[in-house]
Amino acid sequence: MDKFLEYAPAHSLLDGLPVAGIDYYKGKYPIRPALGIIGDRFAAAGDATGLIRPYKGKGINVALQTGARAAEVMVRNGVSASDLAAYPTAFDHLRADFLYGRLFRMLVILSIKTGFVEQVISMAHSDTHLRNILFKVVSGEGTYRDVIRELSGPGEFSKLGYRFFRHLPDRVFRT
Repeated sequence: MDKFLEYAPAHSLLDGLPVAGIDYYKGKYPIRPALGIIGDRFAAAGDATGLIRPYKGKGINVALQTGARAAEVMVRNGVSASDLAAYPTAFDHLRADFLYGRLFRMLVILSIKTGFVEQVISMAHSDTHLRNILFKVVSGEGTYRDVIRELSGPGEFSKLGYRFFRHLPDRVFRT
């Protein structure tokens, strides 16, 4: 995160916001939804559910949503394992987005390894639509499925593909 925030093209998109001294979690986040989040008189909440999102974990949001949903189910249904069965289904939309989140993560890692991330950030300076897509990724708004759909639309895909294949030979075949 420090390297990303200090990276000149990324930093220039922050419109002068101070990045020094930002406090953020430096550990590892769960990489998939957890199994066994309910039991007899037990419902996991927050990070323990493994329902956070890559890039923008939204840990506080997940903690509030899962805690509120657990309390709601307990008050309405009871606290036995069978009473709590409705709890995990409330987050099926987050579980369904994990495959897309992992795919997106792989694309980002590839773009960093090839140096293509510089091209994407450069394009975002003049392309409002691309900038909005990147904002959705880091803000956690919308789903990764929606972001991938927007990026793979004919306009964005052709612009990104053109820049990628124009850029790649320089990176791969550099002597």
